[in-house]
Amino acid sequence: MYIMDTFTVTATELKNNPSEIINRVHYEKQTAFIKRYGKIIARMTPEINDKPKESFNEIWDRYAGAIPGISDVKKFRTLNTHRFKLKI
Repeated sequence: MYIMDTFTVTATELKNNPSEIINRVHYEKQTAFIKRYGKIIARMTPEINDKPKESFNEIWDRYAGAIPGISDVKKFRTLNTHRFKLKI
């Protein structure tokens, strides 16, 4: 269970400053209660994502076989030292 801070905003404040309220909900993990005419009409809660992020190597291992020859790219690369020829 997550313990979250809460705050209350009016519908007018939400209309005038939506990005500020959404940022508080998302980044500070606070729950916003929206009031209209003194009554709470809505609640905005942060999305809780417990899924760990994958590392680059895990993503590479998963998708490396999707495109034929993607793992053999280094085999075809050569150093081109004679790209520019000077005529004197």
